[in-house]
Amino acid sequence: MHSTHVQKPDMGALALVLVLTVLPVVVFVLAASTGLHSYVRLAAAGIVALVVAVLFFTRPRWGAYFMVFYVYSALNFYVGGSLFAMAVMALILAGVAVGLAGGERWRLTDPVFLISTAIFALLGLQSMLWAHSIPSAVTGYSKYVKAMALVALIVQTVRTPSQLQWLARWIFIGAVATVVLGAANRVLGIERQLGAAQSMVGNLRFQGLHANANFAAASMTSAIPMGVYVIRSVKSNLLRATAILGVLTIVVAVFATYSRQAVFAMAFVALAVWFREVRNRKAYFAMFAVLTLGVFLTPRYYWVRLWTITEVLESAQQDWSIFLRVVAAERAWEMFKDNFFTGVGLRNFAYRSGDALFLRMPAHNIYLEIACGVGVFGLLAYLTMYYAAIRQLLAGMSERWRAQEEWMRYLSYYLMISLISCMISGIFANIEFSHFPWLLAATGLVIANLRLEYRAD
Repeated sequence: MHSTHVQKPDMGALALVLVLTVLPVVVFVLAASTGLHSYVRLAAAGIVALVVAVLFFTRPRWGAYFMVFYVYSALNFYVGGSLFAMAVMALILAGVAVGLAGGERWRLTDPVFLISTAIFALLGLQSMLWAHSIPSAVTGYSKYVKAMALVALIVQTVRTPSQLQWLARWIFIGAVATVVLGAANRVLGIERQLGAAQSMVGNLRFQGLHANANFAAASMTSAIPMGVYVIRSVKSNLLRATAILGVLTIVVAVFATYSRQAVFAMAFVALAVWFREVRNRKAYFAMFAVLTLGVFLTPRYYWVRLWTITEVLESAQQDWSIFLRVVAAERAWEMFKDNFFTGVGLRNFAYRSGDALFLRMPAHNIYLEIACGVGVFGLLAYLTMYYAAIRQLLAGMSERWRAQEEWMRYLSYYLMISLISCMISGIFANIEFSHFPWLLAATGLVIANLRLEYRAD
């Protein structure tokens, strides 16, 4: 006979499971019977906020991943304004500061980026002396400071190739999330109210959770190379199929914004991917199939709207949107020549161009906007910051990484493609201090640190 030993259950564990299972039901019943639903929801939200705050403070890298997802998914649609993002950023930066006080080294040390950042900061302050609207200049300067704070956060917290790989994945996941949540909002009737200056397409323009369709197109286009990288890097067929579906979703969503400017950045991304994958037949044909299917699923009106550009430029019958952009570019160029060295103050083009444009609007070109705002030296400093990131991404492409980290070459390439796509989108949209281009620029500075540490080892 074999004796069997029956293990007695852990009464403490059973009690904990019982409490966690029964307590929510008891709380719900009591709240329903006493009419305290709102207080219970408030308490639950407070507990969740406290847990998340402690998590981000003690694990700043997780907070950085959240900010990446937050930027690309545009979750500010639900929380409203920028106060939430500022609070989260302050909390994460406080955790970073504690680490620095504990002996961690400061990792943002690229001299080209730091010098150009300092020069632009000084010129931005100086330009306020000639600003017509000081509040607008201060707002622009604060956006610049927040963008640089995000760069510092990413560089300080992302310290290994695998962590950088996860950052790229969160970019892609965030872009897919804004499409899915934006589509869900449309189905449920939860729409962001657009301003009075709508285009003729009006509410038909898809924008995910973003406030502007052109901004949404630029952001989502910059996430497509990250999706291609995910397709290349995952080993599971299921994950690869999911990533392909995600890329297709983003492609269709970009075209559904009816943003004519998106075709330029999208064409660059497609050509860059094909150039990289020309020797990989599977990847080549997979990308071709995704783009073909995406074009097929694109609403017909997008192509109608796109083909009107030639007619608008050749005929006197002007499209109001393009007409205003052309006039804005001409006025910005004239204003830049008149204020070549000093500029007129950050975000002050709109306040100095009303006589030519009939309304206050930005230049719809980040380079003209910066040139008008802080002059030629400010523009050079601004472009140098991007140069500092791109040169490190190029170096990452040619670096001899360890055999198990050879994928860093591919990641460096696709990060560079994403950043350049943002710079192309900037020719047609005011995204000079938007978070997503600077988030991508920060990855180049991360790679600079990884290369130095790899060579030191």
